[in-house]
Amino acid sequence: MGKAVLKSVACPACGGQFKPVRKGHLYCSETCRKRYHKRSKAKLSAANRAKRLATKLRKLANTSFGKYLIRELRRAGNLEVLRGHSKTSLNRLVKLRSRCNTVSGYSSGKPIGTYELSHIYASQGKHGLGRLHPMNLVIAPRTFNRSIGVSVHSDWEDLYCDYSVIDQRWNLSSQMTAEQVLRAARKYLKGVFDDWLSSFTIVATQEQVLIKELLNHGYSAAQLSAYDFDELGALAAKKDIFIFSKIADSAEEIRVLEEELKRLCPNSPFLPSIPKLLDFDWTLNKKEILFRLTEKDIKAAKKFVCEQGWRQLHRLEFKTIWKGIDARDFFTDVEVKLEL
Repeated sequence: MGKAVLKSVACPACGGQFKPVRKGHLYCSETCRKRYHKRSKAKLSAANRAKRLATKLRKLANTSFGKYLIRELRRAGNLEVLRGHSKTSLNRLVKLRSRCNTVSGYSSGKPIGTYELSHIYASQGKHGLGRLHPMNLVIAPRTFNRSIGVSVHSDWEDLYCDYSVIDQRWNLSSQMTAEQVLRAARKYLKGVFDDWLSSFTIVATQEQVLIKELLNHGYSAAQLSAYDFDELGALAAKKDIFIFSKIADSAEEIRVLEEELKRLCPNSPFLPSIPKLLDFDWTLNKKEILFRLTEKDIKAAKKFVCEQGWRQLHRLEFKTIWKGIDARDFFTDVEVKLEL
């Protein structure tokens, strides 16, 4: 019999026709072989990344930040409040939320709630939806945040999405689950969301850690799903399971104000006096500093600075003069001659 003649076949890499010289000869060249395997590896890597991100998205819904994000998006009712976000700004939002919890203090492992992330332009303002962005959010006392109401100013275009140009396709339905809201946010932000999520560290909540421990001690998931955090803690106590409960006092208001002014209003007239109001030792400094405040004025001056500082951060009208003294001149260097 004569030698078998192999027919021309298509190269899976480039699609070109070639005649194989042996069995298993699949590619027309070494270059095509390498190119095909590189593509296959890239497809597998992309598939694995998509799978990891899908898993992470489900876990995100149960994290502290994930719950905050879902709650705020539902409150706004439209994903356009995420307009303009980048991976960097999303990371800043995470840090801002975490810092808010820290300065609020903790009791039994949960934030006390002394401070909130307050919108500068309201979430649902007169002219548009306030953006869910660090530039439109201030860590502010809960009492102040609940007292300022809805913004009515029309000249803050950088902070809100005008109702007239909001794309209604991004409306959120009240029937959407937490995971569906996050998937919609991912679709809206496209690659930005995936880049951020891939670098976001998922940390188990205290409740999740507690449930895991109780499952190891014989409880079923169905049983535990009916209990809140305090009830889970009571079950853990019966089993002598150690529970770490973070306890911390709330941060002093004027210190939180100083941080936020440095972040959003670095040229604020209140910033020069805040360090002295915080740490001024009357006995040690009375020979070095001429001051226009009396010792008993310090507490009242702090209150004034806080009230007006929060107003400045929210772009509301504010005062700098208290008892005839400008906030920048509460403390005056000894070389300056005062005419009181």
